[in-house]
Amino acid sequence: MKKVTLSIMLLLVCLIAENFTKNCMAQCDTCPKNIRPLPKMWVDSAKAERRRKLFSDNIATPGSKYKKLIDLKAVNKPSFFIPINSFNNLLNSLSEAKVLRIYFSRYDSTYSPKKFKLKNNQLLLLFTGDATVNASGKAFFIDNKENLQEVKNKYKKNWISGYKSQILHSMDGTIDLGDSENEDSTEKVRSDTKSIAYQISKIKAAFVDEVNFQDSAYDIQIIGYQVSYSIYEDTGRSADEYDDGDSHKYKKRFFIQFEYIYQDSQGVFKVLNLADQPCYECRKYRRAQGKAYALDAADTGHLCPANCPSFQ
Repeated sequence: MKKVTLSIMLLLVCLIAENFTKNCMAQCDTCPKNIRPLPKMWVDSAKAERRRKLFSDNIATPGSKYKKLIDLKAVNKPSFFIPINSFNNLLNSLSEAKVLRIYFSRYDSTYSPKKFKLKNNQLLLLFTGDATVNASGKAFFIDNKENLQEVKNKYKKNWISGYKSQILHSMDGTIDLGDSENEDSTEKVRSDTKSIAYQISKIKAAFVDEVNFQDSAYDIQIIGYQVSYSIYEDTGRSADEYDDGDSHKYKKRFFIQFEYIYQDSQGVFKVLNLADQPCYECRKYRRAQGKAYALDAADTGHLCPANCPSFQ
């Protein structure tokens, strides 16, 4: 009986995939020949929204990540904006890097230049080209005026250490302790997220090539990115979300998501949803070609842990 059921399920999957392929190929016939595949970092909008809400909708829930971060005065809102010029300056500053590693860090007003004028204990994202964790490479952050600032290595180390000692441990009870992918192999402890690493080629495809494509194909000028604190579901990130077949789960883990922001003809700032655009199914199909059934595959970063201490 089980074999029959399995055979029927496989047949349905094949039929669905076959129909999807035919429909997408038909749509591709009506799209420009130079239509780009979706960026590999692109995540289905419904899934992305669900993960944002897992963080933002729990502001008053005792024991939630957001409530803990608010109580520590580490964050005061679930998202922030990075202008495109600041992000482009960041990529130019890391032009030789093969990896973009983003550390979660804690601003220490007692051990920082006064010019930064940030709030003590503020959660900061440090952008680096570190291929290995805690390398001594350049580090940058976006200040409260949305400008790019470089950080000396001594402050970088202090801020990362402060996050681990003052903020990270407060979230220990908010992750799935039974998930082996939540273990830092260097310290042999279960831990929430310390840093996220991306292949720089995928970053450029999403934040340079896609931005240029939106301008040329749809006459949409991206003006920046909304960065949202997010949480993976209880079931974590599934293997089919990963373009290289990685099986990491990251159940209930803290991470960030990016959204494209543009200004419409009425001057209103809006989030760009690629799924609403013409030729979306064709672009989705082109990304999935050669990867059976991985039609929504995406790379939303290598989390540390478990990917510590290095990323290749």
